[in-house]
Amino acid sequence: MYASTERMRGLTYAAAAACDAAADEDPIVELAKALCDEAYRSVTHEAIQVHGGIGFTWEHDVQLFYKRALRYSASLGTSRSLLYATGRRLARLEAAWDEYTCPVDTPLQEDRATHG
Repeated sequence: MYASTERMRGLTYAAAAACDAAADEDPIVELAKALCDEAYRSVTHEAIQVHGGIGFTWEHDVQLFYKRALRYSASLGTSRSLLYATGRRLARLEAAWDEYTCPVDTPLQEDRATHG
């Protein structure tokens, strides 16, 4: 649970840095939301399992975090829909890259020409 939380913290910092840089085309924000949503649900579900029966009762705060994770996922968009939208946007960027022709031959263009 700790490793998952720390990974998502780093991903959130990267998304915040992309927002500060006003990188509108950077898909890191949608990816961060989708992956953090999945991690939040997973970690809170594991916390309930670790705490046993007390984790889902009113006497412990773990149940609040679990219910919030489910509610945030439903209200802010599911991770599946965000990943789908991000994939479509990346596909459009890839198509735009394929249409782009650089006036100078670069090693990257040569690699793309030989490797597909």
